[in-house]
Amino acid sequence: LAGHVVSVERHAGLARLAAEHLHACRAQNVELMVGDGSRGVPARAPFEAIAVHAAAPAPPPALLEQLADGGRMVVPVADDGDEMLTVLHRHGSEFEAVAITPCRFVLLIGAEGF
Repeated sequence: LAGHVVSVERHAGLARLAAEHLHACRAQNVELMVGDGSRGVPARAPFEAIAVHAAAPAPPPALLEQLADGGRMVVPVADDGDEMLTVLHRHGSEFEAVAITPCRFVLLIGAEGF
């Protein structure tokens, strides 16, 4: 599905477990990092696609900045207790948001999350 994947996990133990499972599956195109996922990985940007697997109060600005022109980000956005899975498409400095479906995710913990 992707040539290379960069994944950020805030818990070192979960990152180690994921690495073990990826190794067992012989996946060699995944780079695991421990850190604040709401901040992304600026040193590796730009990204053609970003998938956020935790609900944020708004699309994290740091992740929007790391999105390549023509790229897309999928993020669950939590607004007043409701969550909406949202796709954002970047067109230069503009972002087009498309609401997909109601959803329920854990909260994004970090500098640009909750």
